[in-house]
Amino acid sequence: DYPEDECLQAEMSRGSVLIYTGKIVHSGGANRSDKVRRAINVHYCVGWVRQEENQFLSVPPEVARTLDDDLLKLIGYQEGAWAMG
Repeated sequence: DYPEDECLQAEMSRGSVLIYTGKIVHSGGANRSDKVRRAINVHYCVGWVRQEENQFLSVPPEVARTLDDDLLKLIGYQEGAWAMG
């Protein structure tokens, strides 16, 4: 929990989008409508930092073989640099 005077609320109109970095401590208020609240969670990490998701389990080799090289690089099917920096 955080003191209320250190918190900000992002009140937005219908159809608005909020984009923030992973460094932001965040939460969502109650959905008081009868509609589903949708969200998209987008993550990216540089090649020398491994992603949290094990792509070798979620994207099997038979599917990976159908993907182009740029996409394979993005999902971690190729090794990045050997050192951090």
